[in-house]
Amino acid sequence: VTALSASRVSFLILASSILLPGAASVIKVNSRDGLRYVWINPGSFLMGCSDIAGECFEWEPSPHAVKILKRFWIGETEVTQRAYQRVTGNNPSLYRGPQLLNACVVILQPHA
Repeated sequence: VTALSASRVSFLILASSILLPGAASVIKVNSRDGLRYVWINPGSFLMGCSDIAGECFEWEPSPHAVKILKRFWIGETEVTQRAYQRVTGNNPSLYRGPQLLNACVVILQPHA
């Protein structure tokens, strides 16, 4: 069991098979978008906002167990405008910069 803290949200990793700091992990670079992806194995962990310091928002759930049943790849970072444009051919962001996050994407816009 390893405790981690990311800004004001604390959570507990209960299964070392998911991804722990310093643990060997599988990382690949996607040739299409140029981003790095991390392999996530099945396991369980505690997720949510621990309101010890009174810093949780109303909409944030309290800590609860989450179980990952199937392994998958997940982006190591948020999608940059450069990566989004490499895949879609356009950049809908209002504030532009290749390393800035692509913040103007509607989630319901599927794009292959």
